[in-house]
Amino acid sequence: MKLTRNLKQHLLPVCLVLAFALLLGLTLNLYKPLKQLTQKKVPNPDNLLKFDSMVWTGDCTKDGLTYHMNEDGSWHIFGTSTKATGIFLTLERFSLETGKTYMLSSGMKHAGVKSYWLCLAGTDNNYYMGDVSPDYDSKPAERIYGAFEAKSGVTYHVDFIVPYAGAVIDEMVYPCLVEGTEAGDFYIYK
Repeated sequence: MKLTRNLKQHLLPVCLVLAFALLLGLTLNLYKPLKQLTQKKVPNPDNLLKFDSMVWTGDCTKDGLTYHMNEDGSWHIFGTSTKATGIFLTLERFSLETGKTYMLSSGMKHAGVKSYWLCLAGTDNNYYMGDVSPDYDSKPAERIYGAFEAKSGVTYHVDFIVPYAGAVIDEMVYPCLVEGTEAGDFYIYK
């Protein structure tokens, strides 16, 4: 009888402490995902490809793929390519300040027929691939990977390329070009 009374006296505080610890653990584990869901995503203010300062192609369909520009400057690209294809997402060329270094957040998938990439097509006949990192040694000379220095007289288009027919694509692409050697995120959390 005495053992039962002692057990009851100590069991209630122990149970309360365990219940509190469990509740605290659940709260901490759920906080991060809930915080991410409730935080507003906004365009990166350092992105030089500002939505309203560029002349964008807008919604269109080409070679089986549909290109839809969202209000925030991102692109939803979907469909099945009927051939190797590409499209300039910017209608007009733009220039960058000569001598400054820039980096493009490319967005790339290298998965056989489902491959695609985003790059800058320069009037110097080079493709500036940004933060794409090739996994092969025999890359073409006209593909410039990583940060690049803007040259005098060179202008650029934002180019989306699908190298194979039959590519089934349903992707959100976030073009972002920033000054410096580190790729910038299209979205930042505030």
